[in-house]
Amino acid sequence: MNLYNPYVFTVAPILYINYILYCVISSNYDVKSASASANVNSKSIINYVRVYNIMQIALCSYMTYGLFPIVSNGITNPFGINTPYNDRLEWFTNVHYLSKYFDWIDTVIIIKRQKASQLSFLHVYHHSTVSAVWGFMLYMGHGNGTAAFGAWINSLTHVLMYSHYLLTSFNIKNPFKKYLTMWQITQFYLCFTHGIVMLFVYPTWETYLPYKYSWLCASYHTSMIVLFTYYMNYVPTILKLKTD
Repeated sequence: MNLYNPYVFTVAPILYINYILYCVISSNYDVKSASASANVNSKSIINYVRVYNIMQIALCSYMTYGLFPIVSNGITNPFGINTPYNDRLEWFTNVHYLSKYFDWIDTVIIIKRQKASQLSFLHVYHHSTVSAVWGFMLYMGHGNGTAAFGAWINSLTHVLMYSHYLLTSFNIKNPFKKYLTMWQITQFYLCFTHGIVMLFVYPTWETYLPYKYSWLCASYHTSMIVLFTYYMNYVPTILKLKTD
């Protein structure tokens, strides 16, 4: 079975959302009592969480390494524009796509630990849509070349994220936490810039990714910037207005 056929990347996110709704509505996830039982549930599954974080760090490091050629040209071509498809990129973009379903364990952990504040619209939106977007791109045959830039930077970001989660699971304070948040929002701005470059700067340069799919890249990351900024209450300093 083709794992990125329409049935998979459309039905799977629907089932994922229905699972969340079921848990929230049923007695499996009582939002009102979430805070009271959070500590108990967290302690009972903490070892599973640690193993999961280690698996994510290993997997995302593997993808970061494998997709590195897309950005290996450095400043001369940071987004890997017009990078031809090859067996290596095909393998790692497929691994990255499948990893988006593996990421759904994040949601299971949040529900099991009764972390009501973490089950936000941002979390559900991102986890349910990113697999659909990548599935669609691969189904259309355009997950290669410059499209792999998003897979590389997302994998790198996840290495940093799950390293942070692993540290905090041992009650180790991460002195770089604020920089992690900054990097997360930077990731979305870079991917948005990538889409804009494809649309308006070099619209005829890229021959591997059709122009119309650049709109998908720019639009999706615009939504992520808006949501992330709102939920994390993070506004880049350059956008803040002086009040004095």
